[in-house]
Amino acid sequence: MNKKIGIIGCGKRFQTLYFDILSKLNYDLFLWNRTKSKSEKFKNEENVTIVNDLSDFSSLDLDLIVCTVPEEGRVSVVEALIDITDAPILVETPVSNESLVNISANNGNRIGVVEQWPFLPLEQFKSLVYENELMSRPYWVFTDGRTYD
Repeated sequence: MNKKIGIIGCGKRFQTLYFDILSKLNYDLFLWNRTKSKSEKFKNEENVTIVNDLSDFSSLDLDLIVCTVPEEGRVSVVEALIDITDAPILVETPVSNESLVNISANNGNRIGVVEQWPFLPLEQFKSLVYENELMSRPYWVFTDGRTYD
């Protein structure tokens, strides 16, 4: 039986990263986007079902929901999803809104965070530096919590 994955938002990250990975895994994708024009691009793809309304996720018995909406709209979407489905929800970084942490804590920690760190330009640059032996790979790195666009 195929896994059923809900996708909220189908902007740049979904199109360039998630869609390719999830379609190769042959998962059944249920896609909702606030603006219909972006989701319409995927309506003829195999294993993709366009969902007309966010409330439709309540009847789909999803294994996972990936929320790729920008941070300013994320909390309201996650609050709506928590109320209508039991599926775990993955949100993208950055997570700078404390209310998402509180929502997760109050609902059995059903919200996780996904990070595409190997694909960030800085990480790709570091890989080239190491591969070309311009410097050796460090044994330990401390991150001070800053993020780079």
